[in-house]
Amino acid sequence: MVCSLNAIYGQDTSDLKVNHQLWLDFYPHLHINEKLQFYGDLGFRILLTDRQWARIYGRPSVRYHLDSTFVLHGGIGAFLEVSNVESNRFELRPWQGIQIKWPNFRHVKFSHLLRLEERLNYLLQDDVFEAELRFRVRVGGRIAFAQMDGWRSFFIPFSIEWFVPLAGSVSETFVDRAEFSTGIGYNTSRILQLRFLINLRKSRTGTSDGPLLTDVAYQVQVRYSLDFRTLDQDIQ
Repeated sequence: MVCSLNAIYGQDTSDLKVNHQLWLDFYPHLHINEKLQFYGDLGFRILLTDRQWARIYGRPSVRYHLDSTFVLHGGIGAFLEVSNVESNRFELRPWQGIQIKWPNFRHVKFSHLLRLEERLNYLLQDDVFEAELRFRVRVGGRIAFAQMDGWRSFFIPFSIEWFVPLAGSVSETFVDRAEFSTGIGYNTSRILQLRFLINLRKSRTGTSDGPLLTDVAYQVQVRYSLDFRTLDQDIQ
């Protein structure tokens, strides 16, 4: 984990402050046809260190397969953050992206996501509206192992993501810069998948000049196919 942090930060991590978070996510999937699917997530996040911050959100999305390698994505996220130290805020986040599923090997498959986000942020107590344009790059994949009978199998998901502000700025408790994620996943059937992830996130508090943080987030994901068709294993 220390090696992962050094890879993300490119600097000594001995003086970083560590926050611990809990993330809970439910990901429903709905296939329209072989190329088009609706998906998204409903989630809750809370700061475990002092419980002064929490977030609830929903992110309905759609994806369209151009071919076996390239997939177009789009969606909109709605976020409500409650904080004891900052202004509560509501954010709408339309986004567009392209997924690249390459390279692939027998037991290791890669899946990368490039996306552009338009962040529309409203500070509830301060009555202030803000906007930001942000680019995100995620490089990741999965390692399959322990195939059992039927659809039951274990795998190791992994990814590293960078957050690049392009224009404007928004006020937020944690200003994301980079994130490394890994854990273990379990396919209980062809329509239900469980994941437990540990996310190591580089961020700053309040503004880009705030103290540097390490956020360690423990994440539980439940992915379910609403139409009982096989889940897409490479969706991020």
